[in-house]
Amino acid sequence: MSSPLSGPVRYDWGPGKWVYHRDGHDLHSRLSAELKQLTGHELDLSPCFACGKLNTCQGDQCDKGS
Repeated sequence: MSSPLSGPVRYDWGPGKWVYHRDGHDLHSRLSAELKQLTGHELDLSPCFACGKLNTCQGDQCDKGS
């Protein structure tokens, strides 16, 4: 990934997420932080624990149910 804020970064697939091996941060955390910095809006990119979708369901409204 290459970001206008943090520059180029190579992520490797770790246990369940994309991780930058040099400092251990994950892709979704970096994207959330940089998008907030650029837009001023909080964005939750964490997956739903029930179905794994990224922020498209809302817990009890999840396709798989909670």
